[in-house]
Amino acid sequence: MFDSLDQLDTADGARQLDWLPRKLPKHVKMILSTLPDEKYGCLPRCQILYPKDNCYVHVKALKKEDINGILDKWLATSKRSLTKPQRSHVVSVIEKSPQPLYLKLCFDEALRWHSYDHVNVTRLEATVEKMINALFQRVEKTHGTLMVSRALSYLTVAENGITEVEMEDMLSLDDDVLNDVYQYWTPPIRRLPPLLWVRVRNDLSEYLVDRGSDGFQLIYWYHRQFIETAKHRYLSDEDYRGFCHDMFADYYLGTWSNKRKPYETKDGKEATALRYVSVQPLVFPNGQYNTRKLTQLPYHLIHAGDKNPLKDEVLCNYEFLLAKMTSLGLSSVLHDFRWTQTTSLRDRDISIILETLQLSQDALETHPTELAGQLIGRIHGYGAATVSMVNQAKERLREDGDNAEFVSVVTTLIQMLERLMQQADKKNAVLNRVLQQARVSSVPVLIPHTGFLMPPGGQLKHKLSGHFDKVNDIDVTPTGKIIATGMELVFVASDDRTVKLWDVLSGELAHTVDLPIGQPMFLGFTQDAEYLVVSATEKMLYIVKTVGGILQVYLKQSLGGFAGRPLTVCETGDGTPIALLMREKNIDIVSATSGALSMSVDDKLNAEKTLSWSEQKIIRSCGPHVVYCAYLDDEFYHLDLTHLKLTGNTTKVKVFEKEADWTNRDDLDYISHMVVCNSLSAGYDVVICNGRTQDLLFYSLVSEQRIRVLPGGGDTASPVNHMVVSQASLYSGVLSDIQIMSLTGSNQRKVVLHHPCHVTKVLPAANQMVVTMAVDNILRIWDQNQEPFAADMSMFSGQVGVTSDKAANQWQGMLDSMFSEFSEEYREDADDLLTTKQSKHYWTNCKHQKGKDSTGATQAVTTTFHPFTNDRYVGVTQDVVAGEQDQWWTQCFSVWDLTDMRCVRRLFLRTMTTRVHCIVDSSTVLVSGSDTNDGNTSLIDMDSWGVVATISGVTIQSTGRATYEATNDVLLLPTSPSELSVCSTQTASVKAVLAPSHSAIQWHSSQRPKKSATFEQIQSLQGSRLVAAWGTCAVCVWDMKSFELVHEIALWKVFGGYDVGSSTLQLRMCEHRTHMFAALDSACSSYPDNHSVLVFDVTSGKVKLGLSTTKKPNEKWQAVAAILRLSETRTLQLVGVDSHGTAHLLNEVSLGHNARHLASSRLGHRCVTWCSEPVEQRVNYWDLTGGDVKRLATFTPEETVGDVTFISDTDHIAINSASGIMKLQLCGQTVEQHDSKLANTPVIFQGTGIPISNSFYQITIFIFEAIHRVFLTYFSNRIYQQVNICAQQTSYS
Repeated sequence: MFDSLDQLDTADGARQLDWLPRKLPKHVKMILSTLPDEKYGCLPRCQILYPKDNCYVHVKALKKEDINGILDKWLATSKRSLTKPQRSHVVSVIEKSPQPLYLKLCFDEALRWHSYDHVNVTRLEATVEKMINALFQRVEKTHGTLMVSRALSYLTVAENGITEVEMEDMLSLDDDVLNDVYQYWTPPIRRLPPLLWVRVRNDLSEYLVDRGSDGFQLIYWYHRQFIETAKHRYLSDEDYRGFCHDMFADYYLGTWSNKRKPYETKDGKEATALRYVSVQPLVFPNGQYNTRKLTQLPYHLIHAGDKNPLKDEVLCNYEFLLAKMTSLGLSSVLHDFRWTQTTSLRDRDISIILETLQLSQDALETHPTELAGQLIGRIHGYGAATVSMVNQAKERLREDGDNAEFVSVVTTLIQMLERLMQQADKKNAVLNRVLQQARVSSVPVLIPHTGFLMPPGGQLKHKLSGHFDKVNDIDVTPTGKIIATGMELVFVASDDRTVKLWDVLSGELAHTVDLPIGQPMFLGFTQDAEYLVVSATEKMLYIVKTVGGILQVYLKQSLGGFAGRPLTVCETGDGTPIALLMREKNIDIVSATSGALSMSVDDKLNAEKTLSWSEQKIIRSCGPHVVYCAYLDDEFYHLDLTHLKLTGNTTKVKVFEKEADWTNRDDLDYISHMVVCNSLSAGYDVVICNGRTQDLLFYSLVSEQRIRVLPGGGDTASPVNHMVVSQASLYSGVLSDIQIMSLTGSNQRKVVLHHPCHVTKVLPAANQMVVTMAVDNILRIWDQNQEPFAADMSMFSGQVGVTSDKAANQWQGMLDSMFSEFSEEYREDADDLLTTKQSKHYWTNCKHQKGKDSTGATQAVTTTFHPFTNDRYVGVTQDVVAGEQDQWWTQCFSVWDLTDMRCVRRLFLRTMTTRVHCIVDSSTVLVSGSDTNDGNTSLIDMDSWGVVATISGVTIQSTGRATYEATNDVLLLPTSPSELSVCSTQTASVKAVLAPSHSAIQWHSSQRPKKSATFEQIQSLQGSRLVAAWGTCAVCVWDMKSFELVHEIALWKVFGGYDVGSSTLQLRMCEHRTHMFAALDSACSSYPDNHSVLVFDVTSGKVKLGLSTTKKPNEKWQAVAAILRLSETRTLQLVGVDSHGTAHLLNEVSLGHNARHLASSRLGHRCVTWCSEPVEQRVNYWDLTGGDVKRLATFTPEETVGDVTFISDTDHIAINSASGIMKLQLCGQTVEQHDSKLANTPVIFQGTGIPISNSFYQITIFIFEAIHRVFLTYFSNRIYQQVNICAQQTSYS
């Protein structure tokens, strides 16, 4: 029996009643009670869960016979009786208010009567409220008015009740209560005697209940009317109510825990005394979180209106947020912030942190310990990056100190920046304190060197996660307030096949519906938003009804045809909601409210074109008009459903005259997307996107004729992913951006709302909100009322510098106007075809030529790290695609000083045939490709930008990496898939060619002719020997004096002829470079785990196959390595080699994420795993010390991680993504630091490496980037825009 469902807390969807069983076992009954008011939502929900009308009984007023019957049973149970006059009096009074609670109160009062009591004594109040007040008055008279009133005030003002200990502690902290209790004597311990509260509770025991909350047993009122009466009696005064909340806040803050609290003695003197109240840590010594503090402290501080302690101790306190998020989830933290935003306590600092949490939902939902990294990565303090810019500016100032004009201007700008930074410090003291707390977190965390994630304050408002796999479809209700998402889950358990309902404005998950069969693929709302039609796999169609913002499966039916068919929801001419579903050869028209099949229409599509795949059919509707076609088709069909009974109203409209040549799509005009919308004049139009040129073709559905064409970008234009029309604007997803085009104005395409990956669907909502779906399975909610950032934030994040053309043009215009006498020379340099003798700041090289469309973006596609043996530096190569109209490629090689994440050198080449590699411990790089004299390899000095030497006729393979042997002064260049060329850096000649044995090459040619094998993991052994893995076929060891092959391990022989393909074998060198491990993936191998690891002693050439699970606790391992097993469970194994060369499994853990790559630290004590896919961008940091495998920390960037490398033997790693590189440091109070002094390592690259002719222009870029960062972050975006306008209108003079 569940009584008063309406009194359930609204948190965690309790009133949605999903926790109730749908079916009961035999002979089991369930009784539920609730108030019928719609505001509680319980009765409508029950009626959906249990639709039979005979299950419901309306509880009416008690009849006289019911009253007498209940009194008889209660009196018999209590072994009491009433005289006839008393009985008659009780019944007559109750008949005037025949409610169960009033009957209970009257009965309890009558139990106190004696048979001889006068009628004046047996008086009963006329209403429930008066009866409760009389009860309170009697208890006050018995136990003291002050003590009872305070105790019941604390009980009532508590959110869900109070524990016994808390009640005693609260009364012991209340000096008014203690002074009243101890009127006549002074106790040795100033604390309330526990029996006083016990007596009060005993007198009220019939009306109090024990309930569980926050993991504690609480006392609270058992009926709502006691709460309301107590509030009216004790808490009607606002000041007194605030006093009670303040008392609770002080208690949960631990203000008087183990601290003497002052009070005034009977003599009027000031004194202090311990109250012996409970301590209130965030985490108890046993590791359990203090959930009472975590939930009640913000509740009472918000009610008390105490902004400063609310910010300092709760909402702007890192450790509090971390503890609550870890124990109670992100939603509970967001609830506190959103509640605060509705009160007068709303504050700029609170708003910034709230938006930061909303932008980090995908990371924090599953890994709350990422809070520190997300805060620092998003709240863009000027921090180290801006300080670095200032230091660079001062360094260039010293270099060009003889240029008086330069010194004067730059000095003024630096002083301006430093003043802004000082003002920002004062304005953002609270935020700076939060970030400082995050850097000394109580748990291990990965901290970014500076901000490089999307900051708060922009158009992106929410990132909705909680989708465990691919998000198939989204739709927005006509009101735009809620969205429903359909998901396909890899693990097809019925509990996980869900449709979720989100609130667009708050970003909160309103409801989740579990589908019993099939995964939802397509969905659509009816116009009144009462029904949601879902097409699912397993041939299922669901009609989901919305009741008060709650979704529930209303009916389902099984349909023939293939699974998850495309659908559209529309209305007939008379307003009847219908849904149309594409089948193999026809279209089913069903009722959107009942699911009943109305009719079936032949779709008339060419079966050869559609290939019977549902994904290749497109169907769209607006009003009673439906259009559909096959993807890649050259025609569409128009179905007019104004009159549903008409079946011959389907017409074909030819779009492209040229017949589609399906064997050659290069020259093919075809329909890639289309959308139906209200015409700007009359009727309805259909907008079609030409998949080849991206032209937009408008057809009138009245005349079925083309009415206009809006040209796209031609054959090289980026493809449109999705289109929708709203309020005379066309929204389209183009790669990772949203394009908005007004259909009434100039028809210009405006690029907005940049995503870190490809957009798959965009839907406008109410109040200028936009909902987007992307391939990373994250739903993003954008607010177009918010002004976008003035420039691309990646310019100011210490990244490689890949920036959009829009931002580049903005800075170009501003600086050109301010420094006009330098701009002409600079533009000439920037327009030159770059050679190896030039280096430029990157965005200037990504400009479009005259006449080109300037809406394109520059994207880094591939990123790779090149480590130096000098730990201070790391080289980075990026393959970059620039522009959307001319789509040219280039490569950027940069060298980064890891002490302050400063780019000290950059080199750009235009063709993708070019390969750039760093030379260890030198300021020289080698460039190989067509840019360097017909495929030769050149050594370039990055200080002078001159060619040091050219090795003729040698070209590095595109998949290979060069290696430098410092002891022998030679270069090892992978010049072919099966060859390593040994080249002298002094003579610029080839000394020898290293290759695998003939048998290895022959086996590979015969067994795997279509798969190339290249050299990987080239490792030097103190300059005497070289070890390298040739694909997954062989491991080779050469003598570097004689250049002879001394050892070769034929992997295919060792593993018994098993085809060790690249996807099934992992090769890893141990930290001492003495052993190499080869591990077969257990999911792909027929070998058991204990025979799937090979250990190769690269010194002696000994090979041993097998993995022992025998424990050797005292063994001193010769080598230890971490191996990532790419099985279904994806495990991380720690393997050690004993003195006999046997490999032992030291430890193994399940990763819990889709890892594909692993990088280990130089000492082998730490490793990192990551995935390099949009759906899994998290970087996991593991501790391997002591033979254990423990995840220390995680970090989730916004873009896909390409490469990760450890920085020396420190607790720093560098991650490389499409937008650039970032340094992460492992921090935390419990982290054992392994930090070497990078700052003490030799400095190889002096200055910035920028030609002197451009230094004045470049230094202004640095300074204005920093000024922009401070303005944009700490002040107003509007202010910055005004400054920008003024700067553009002002010449240098």
